[in-house]
Amino acid sequence: MRSLTSEKKVIRATRLKWTFVFSMTIITLVSAFSILIYGLMVRVTAERFDESIIERAQRIERRLRIIPIPLHEEVLLGISDAAAIISSEEEFIQFITASGEIIAGVGVQVPLYGVPEEGFEDLRVPSVSDERTEHVYRAFTTALKTPGGRTNLYVRTGIDITDLRQQQRLFFVAMLLTVILSGAGAWVMGFILSSYILKPMSTNYERLKRFSLLSSHELKTPLTVIRSAADLLAADEDLTPGSQKKVTALKSAVDRIESLVSQLLLLSKSEESAFMKKSARRFKLNPMLDEIMRGYQTLAQEKGIELELRCDDTVEANTSEEFLRIIIQNLVDNAFRFTPGGGRVEIVAGYLRDKLKISVRDSGIGIRKADQKRIFERFYKAGSTRLEQSGSGLGLSIVGELAQVIGARITLTSEPGKGSEFSIVL
Repeated sequence: MRSLTSEKKVIRATRLKWTFVFSMTIITLVSAFSILIYGLMVRVTAERFDESIIERAQRIERRLRIIPIPLHEEVLLGISDAAAIISSEEEFIQFITASGEIIAGVGVQVPLYGVPEEGFEDLRVPSVSDERTEHVYRAFTTALKTPGGRTNLYVRTGIDITDLRQQQRLFFVAMLLTVILSGAGAWVMGFILSSYILKPMSTNYERLKRFSLLSSHELKTPLTVIRSAADLLAADEDLTPGSQKKVTALKSAVDRIESLVSQLLLLSKSEESAFMKKSARRFKLNPMLDEIMRGYQTLAQEKGIELELRCDDTVEANTSEEFLRIIIQNLVDNAFRFTPGGGRVEIVAGYLRDKLKISVRDSGIGIRKADQKRIFERFYKAGSTRLEQSGSGLGLSIVGELAQVIGARITLTSEPGKGSEFSIVL
């Protein structure tokens, strides 16, 4: 069953929905822009470092290629010449045999595990001063080969990129904070904008509410005058049978209008939380339910409907007795309206664990699944069969509204042709 929400809650939910959509849009745009900037930064810096490493390796490779291969080891013994290529203590150059043995090196001592592979790799080396920390080196390995294609020597060169990685992490955190702050700012801005956009709707709702309240009060006086006049006419013994029928029809119409006005007035009052707080109290439930059932005994006899009440004398409710009475009366009235002669209507009340549960069951025509979703909407009447019944279409709407006001949960179980059960859990 879909719970009923008041117009105020609909406006509030719409405001939050628009605020969420606006915020997510801003967060998505800022996130996409931040990812783009971060990706470009990482790519540009990585390419810059890679280009410098490759250039250094190529310079060494060119120097070695002009030296005959048998003299490579002898030349490497005077590796001090290669040291001029290194511009920082955070760089290194290593010369490695085809079997994976380092025969010479300049700069940081980076360990080697096996025969190196050509290309780029990231190496993690424990810090000399603190073994708990690691340095990350970006290394590039190239091979010097004989004319026959056999690898004679590997040249591996690299640079410490630990600080670069730290800067990238800090930049990522800054981008993340930017997204979070943008989201917070977008939420505030979205809430302000949606409140501004929805202000006319909220204002119109308040005007409509005041109009409903005032018109309900204003209609009561002329209706009272009409009823009094109808009662006086009904007491006139000189009326013809035809006139008597018309007076009876007039009184019936006045009753329906008075009922509609009272229900509209009650709906307006039900949205005021202070009204509920003043009327809440603890009371015995059985006397109230018994009084409601006795009020329908005459109608039950006329229609041939069986009535039953099951409620222990110890059962108590702690809520607005007036509101709960109206809820149950409307449910019982609804049950009588749609239960044919020979049917059954019952009220069952008791405790469900630590909650109070009141159920109104009938063996009437039932409610279709499609109609159950809208049955608590104002002025909604379900199904063609139910449309033919009398009623303002406000009864179940009042039930849903008042159940929400007193903090009750209401459920509906129904199947066409087998009846319905409305349950209130307090």
